[in-house]
Amino acid sequence: MSVAADSSSNRAAAERPTGRVALAFVLLVWVAMTVAANVYVARYASAIPFMDDMELVDALLPDARVGWDYLWSQANEHRILLPRLVYLAGLHLTHDFQFGMYFQVWAQSALALGLAVFAGRLRGRASFADAFFPLLLLHWGNAENFLLGMQITIAIPTVLTSTFVALALRKGGAPGHGAAIGMAACAFLLPLNGGFGLMQLPPLLAWMLGAAWCLRRSESAEERATARVFAVGALATLALVAFYFVDFRFPPPSTRTLDLPAIARTAAQFLSLDLGPVAERWRILAPLTVFGFAGLAVGFALSAWRTRAERGRVAAVLAGVAAAVSIALAIGVARSPMGYSAGLANRYVILPTPFWITSFLALCVFGPRWIAHAAQGLACLALVVVLPLDFRYGAWRGGIHLGGSNALYESIGAGLPYEEVVDQNWRAFYPTPEGFGARLLQLREAGYPPFEALAAGKGWPASDAHFMFDPRPRKIDAPEKGRPRRLKDGYAFVLRADNAILIGAPPTATELHARFGMLPNTWNGSAPDGARTAGLRVRVEANAKGAPTRVLFERELRPATVAADRGAQTLQVALPREAELELVLRMQALSGAAGELDVGWWGDVRAQ
Repeated sequence: MSVAADSSSNRAAAERPTGRVALAFVLLVWVAMTVAANVYVARYASAIPFMDDMELVDALLPDARVGWDYLWSQANEHRILLPRLVYLAGLHLTHDFQFGMYFQVWAQSALALGLAVFAGRLRGRASFADAFFPLLLLHWGNAENFLLGMQITIAIPTVLTSTFVALALRKGGAPGHGAAIGMAACAFLLPLNGGFGLMQLPPLLAWMLGAAWCLRRSESAEERATARVFAVGALATLALVAFYFVDFRFPPPSTRTLDLPAIARTAAQFLSLDLGPVAERWRILAPLTVFGFAGLAVGFALSAWRTRAERGRVAAVLAGVAAAVSIALAIGVARSPMGYSAGLANRYVILPTPFWITSFLALCVFGPRWIAHAAQGLACLALVVVLPLDFRYGAWRGGIHLGGSNALYESIGAGLPYEEVVDQNWRAFYPTPEGFGARLLQLREAGYPPFEALAAGKGWPASDAHFMFDPRPRKIDAPEKGRPRRLKDGYAFVLRADNAILIGAPPTATELHARFGMLPNTWNGSAPDGARTAGLRVRVEANAKGAPTRVLFERELRPATVAADRGAQTLQVALPREAELELVLRMQALSGAAGELDVGWWGDVRAQ
């Protein structure tokens, strides 16, 4: 007995110096990867917003009101309240769109450090293989995330899911009361990151509800308290999920499939991105490596199910892996119709990492010592092998991104007219020239790059969203926020029915002039499945103090069937000579409840 104890003591004493050296090595790798990621953002990220970042410009205007409606509104099929709050708070403090890029680096760096230290505590000693975490989370293959601030919508759920799993694996038996609160908070925050958080949630919720059920009658008061935390947290999260879908609608065009082979292929591609962008080259080797590592970890975890005290941790491993598989399948359903390689979109690189993070931690807990050490070392080595490819990919993508930014600066600095600047640069910044042009004007009004110089954009159109109205609207009621858009023959304000625009007529105004119409893609059959609008009823009403509402103009537009209703229409009506006259411009759907294609526009609205 004493010989065995002495042998164990000697082995522990021999491992301590090795563990310290290993921890120092891991910290050195973490520092190097964190510095490299920060250097990447500093070198290649632009202060000009690109793509999804452009959608925040509305909230930066001097008269912007950022309330619940804005924060909770859909961004495509996502409700991204938490990323919007984080990003807008950072913009308020820094006035720099690069905040979103740096935030991702800092969040993923903190996660990598925490997991590396946590892995050492799980197994009882640090390992050189713990460098796995900074290599997984901070490489330059994250280029499309580190160059787009709103990708914090992906970074935050990754941190939340990984933290949930780590807290569940912290010790055998029931989690402590504090860990339960942290796990419940992680679960509750996930749906606030849109579909990327929502679709990872079901396995984690199932784990919480199962733990609450098993612990509800425990003899331990602390375990019963933990059960209550899990039960309340799960119910609150379920209520939030239900609220998420109130007035929810998939944006057109939305494509989904139930083709099981296509879904499985896309899901496997997505999970293989744990190795980074190289997954697009290694179409067979990457998924074999990723699934092999995860399969080994899950196998060892399941072998511990017979130990009652470890069942919670075994279930946590299954929940963490299932959370990654859940989002992979969701992407398979939604994205596989887009093409054979739909699951390999590099903007997803960070999203499947909880699949490997859970597997690594599972080996720390359940894997036989040398097998676990070898598997973790090989996984770490795989990330080292692809690191040069990650750096080359990141430099290539960063060069393209920075080139677009420089080209916009050059065209504005050269004093080109607004139309030419939009035409030359929109493809690098936004899906449509109209959307890019409108947001460029808003950036100028808000004083953000590329408009640091006061003379930039001189002679361009007015930069407020309602510059096509004179006077400007006092109030706009509409199902969705309207946006300015450049049409063939001028600028227009586009919004969906049913809407009402309130304008105060100047005391000297005698006539109202305006152009109006419907966008071609609402009636020409180019929408998904050839859908067409039934049309709109356009009406102008006059309200004066002490007088009933009068209809000054009314017309129905049916452009799908009436050729004369296509293109720009005009109106000219005489105004009553009354004090405090208010005009209401309405567009109402002819089909009843307004659909996605019941979209009209107003332009050159003048009360004079």
